[in-house]
Amino acid sequence: MGRLQPLKFNVGYTMTHITVDEVALAGTPGSTDATTPRVQVQARSLVNLRHNYEWDSSVAWVSPLGAGGTVSVPAYVRLDSRLGRHFGEFFDLSIVGQNLLQSCHSEFADTDNIVHALIARSIYIRATWRF
Repeated sequence: MGRLQPLKFNVGYTMTHITVDEVALAGTPGSTDATTPRVQVQARSLVNLRHNYEWDSSVAWVSPLGAGGTVSVPAYVRLDSRLGRHFGEFFDLSIVGQNLLQSCHSEFADTDNIVHALIARSIYIRATWRF
């Protein structure tokens, strides 16, 4: 029996500040400031388990979208996870879960804030064959 490999852990933080000339926006639908989250925080982990298994997860927080004090898309937290197994050098099989904390969330809206893109929870099996 092999020993567990050390846990790999990454943390990321992004803060975006956009300055756009008002003249450049004249006649342009929407604003870049309204479609880009100001802050994003992410933590990811990966551990190699026994018997060729590996487990990785990520959790991310994304700040609300909006401009001028108007929120078009609320902040959200997203959790993704994957359990995989290597079968030899060329074949992997994984079960993947995305957006596990909620059934769906908005990630962006159109320029008139009428239609929101909803990202649904998904769970699927992935097979990878490398040749």
